[in-house]
Amino acid sequence: MPAELVEVAFKGNRTGIYTNPVEIQLKTGDNVIVETDRGEDLGEVVAIGRVLSLKDFKGEPLKVMRLATPENLKKLKENRLEEEKAFRVCKEKIAKRNLNMKLVDVEYQFDRNKLIFYFTSDQRRQIGVRDEAKRIGGYGTCGYRYATKPNESAVTVPAATACVVLRLCASSKPFPPSTPRTNCCP
Repeated sequence: MPAELVEVAFKGNRTGIYTNPVEIQLKTGDNVIVETDRGEDLGEVVAIGRVLSLKDFKGEPLKVMRLATPENLKKLKENRLEEEKAFRVCKEKIAKRNLNMKLVDVEYQFDRNKLIFYFTSDQRRQIGVRDEAKRIGGYGTCGYRYATKPNESAVTVPAATACVVLRLCASSKPFPPSTPRTNCCP
């Protein structure tokens, strides 16, 4: 029988599909250590099971290695603090050199083997506006998270009319997009 598939979410709305070859008893919300191309990362289980096999993913999925320990979670918090420092330093260097770029996010891989700077720029683009919107988060007028397809991850967002009924917003008009270039982007 093939190993169970597990979807794991990371910082910036990034997700990945992993196998659970040693059959660790997992449930949604568990923090796990997974293998990556260059080491280990820590994320949260968001889906488990056969339904994930229907998702399209490239290549052979990597493995869930183990459940995260309290020490691992402490290290993750330390990484987040270091990411904030790296973000500030990079912003200062961008301003000092008068570079035409926008720093969006900084992310350490859990084991600190890799530090990624996400940015946009007219001359050089590491990520596009849809990727930026996805990293920052939010929902489009279609009701789905930015830069996701309708069949990606279970998304339960109330429609505009449901918001009115539930008195979450004042009118049934569509939600304004944060930028026209991300307006419904499956």
